[in-house]
Amino acid sequence: MIVLIFIIVNLSILSANAQAVPKYLLDGSNVIWFVQITDTHVDSDALKYYKEYFPWVLNEAVPIINPSFVVVTGDLTDSTKSTFPYYGFGPHEEEWLKYKEIYTSALMTPSFYYDCPGNHDSYGDGQLSYYLKYSMQGSFTNSTQASWYIDNGKGIYHFFYVATTPNDGKQWPYDNQEFTDEELIEVERFLRDNPNASIRIAFAHHDYEKENVRNKDRFLVLLKHYGISYFGNGHEHDVGFRIGDGQIVKFRLDSLGQSEGNNVAIWAIDNFNVTIKVYKAMSMFPAALITAPADVLLDDPKGKLENPNIPPVSIHCNRAPVRALVFSRDETPEVSFKIDSGSEIKMIKRKTNPYQYRGYFDATNLKIGLHTITVIVKSDIVRETKNEFYVSDVPCELGNEDDDEIVISDAGIEILEDISIGDNLFEDDPDEDRDSYKEDNEFSDDFHYVNDISVIDTVDVKMVDVLSIKDVYVTDITINKPDIESKVTDSESIGCSCNFIH
Repeated sequence: MIVLIFIIVNLSILSANAQAVPKYLLDGSNVIWFVQITDTHVDSDALKYYKEYFPWVLNEAVPIINPSFVVVTGDLTDSTKSTFPYYGFGPHEEEWLKYKEIYTSALMTPSFYYDCPGNHDSYGDGQLSYYLKYSMQGSFTNSTQASWYIDNGKGIYHFFYVATTPNDGKQWPYDNQEFTDEELIEVERFLRDNPNASIRIAFAHHDYEKENVRNKDRFLVLLKHYGISYFGNGHEHDVGFRIGDGQIVKFRLDSLGQSEGNNVAIWAIDNFNVTIKVYKAMSMFPAALITAPADVLLDDPKGKLENPNIPPVSIHCNRAPVRALVFSRDETPEVSFKIDSGSEIKMIKRKTNPYQYRGYFDATNLKIGLHTITVIVKSDIVRETKNEFYVSDVPCELGNEDDDEIVISDAGIEILEDISIGDNLFEDDPDEDRDSYKEDNEFSDDFHYVNDISVIDTVDVKMVDVLSIKDVYVTDITINKPDIESKVTDSESIGCSCNFIH
């Protein structure tokens, strides 16, 4: 009897931790995307790409891409000097002030911009006091780790970043990266408190296995137990993939501050299939990313790796869907696709998602095996992007396609459905609390940003956990930039109401 109860309890735990099965479907409404940058190295004397690239991404690229959020995976500042021995002279307050000026002048908000600490941020400052004072997340949450989620009505997407930085403040060549007991306890709480997540993605500055981060085995146990399939990091100043223990797909991005290219990544999740593409800052548009069929082969300098999480296309489907996200300054680019070396087929822009283009192909005409899909975007210049996918002899189970009609009210106003508005839980004087935060962080006069709404599909982003325990309150804020009207057209903006809890 005791054994039976034990089995039932453990099966329920495994069930609660199970992730949604990625599916290749006609329904294209369950798609989200976000931006990753890393290693901005503000005030580096060696290479100074950050001076142009970093502000450009936040001020120019973000309004065009309109992501759910931006995550920066560490080394926000440089903490070095221009002469030998280069290291050992940080931290530098002026670097942190420059870093803060870049993200505040771009009007980033705490529920949109997630900046993780890196080893350079801890040089000479093992307790990350400068990070806690000047970074977006550190200053807002008094924490070195963060957890947030998106609920779009079709799935719950849980994200978190962890601190892999040295806690002794030692600098290169030591870099004693570690997970402390307290940090691991907090990571477990992040995961335990989100039992209904459909998919979980973790971020950190270091690849915990390659860099042999202390207590990595305990961290890996958590990743495996909670079914985490994807991990993003920086640090290595190159770009590529690894398949880690537990079949975890690990993506690393090149430095925005010290590398000329491969320094902006867009992640897209389409029915829980993840595709990641990399671009060069300041010359990435028009940018396209194919979300279905998802990319089964991952590009790495050492050779292509197979993503174990991507389903094949059935050879029995005579109307197999193609979906691509297109980000362009031109509102009406010409978008088409082709399978292998076949003819180009026009793709149609969706009314309900102005970034998404769709098309269809007959998979019954293809052979079983690996194929290539190419999406071509023709604007002021022509850009191509490619995915590889398998065709297999499995049942064709595409489901139904979502409607492409925007609901219009009697007043001629587009109706935004499934928005979740957070209760205002400020105690005492809420206006005073809001004003205090605005003054400290140099945001606009109106803390409750409301953007022009033009599409139905929205997401509900909630910051659900931080490392330190503080008084809890909820603030209504939007993930979109408050003055976005000056940078994108009405047809490009997506409204979002977000609850931020800390």
